[in-house]
Amino acid sequence: MKLLLVEDDPAINLELQRLIRHWGYICDLVENGPTALSMVEATWYDLIVLDVSLPGLDGFAVARQVRSSAIEHQPLILMLTARGDKQDQLKGLSGGADDYLVKPFDLDILQMRIRALLRRRSKHVIEDGHHWGDLEVNCAQMKASYQDKPVALTPKEMLILETLIRANGETRSKASLIDAAWPLEEAPTEENIRTHIKNLRMKLHRAGAPTDLVETVYGVGLRMNESYQ
Repeated sequence: MKLLLVEDDPAINLELQRLIRHWGYICDLVENGPTALSMVEATWYDLIVLDVSLPGLDGFAVARQVRSSAIEHQPLILMLTARGDKQDQLKGLSGGADDYLVKPFDLDILQMRIRALLRRRSKHVIEDGHHWGDLEVNCAQMKASYQDKPVALTPKEMLILETLIRANGETRSKASLIDAAWPLEEAPTEENIRTHIKNLRMKLHRAGAPTDLVETVYGVGLRMNESYQ
């Protein structure tokens, strides 16, 4: 799953990003509200860890704009703030936040809150995974199978495949697949993404899947073949 950390304090933001990645999530980091909004419009995030005290546009305003936007996928929002009074908490929650954590906080509590939010939103995904015909992918459990035969995929291959299944037969560009599976500063080369897709197809075929289960739409991108749904 992919998270966006919005935190402008240089004393903690890089360390928080490192920890979130250590917990098994892809995590991008930005330091202000306008950039956060641009990122959310361009990239599919499952959750935003959002500081309230940001320069220019505070976290309350960011949450409101995210919730009022027409983006395809509305991310969860976990607010972080040094202001712990009841009115600020109510303001955050009524403005679109799903949870609220007061600084300073225990890192184990932050990890627990992130997991709880993602589990609550995606309980059916965690339990059942994403399906496309005989193919099942469960990124939360790091498992994939075709006709109940395990397919050993890397985390990046899992995320690519999950993104294609979520698209429900619509074509996804290579850029959108990169957004889903790589942190912003680690975007792969064209050759690298081609290698990941080639390996993904090879592993699926070895498990018995049709060679065209993942289709190429030339000049556009990739999609799941609706013939096998």
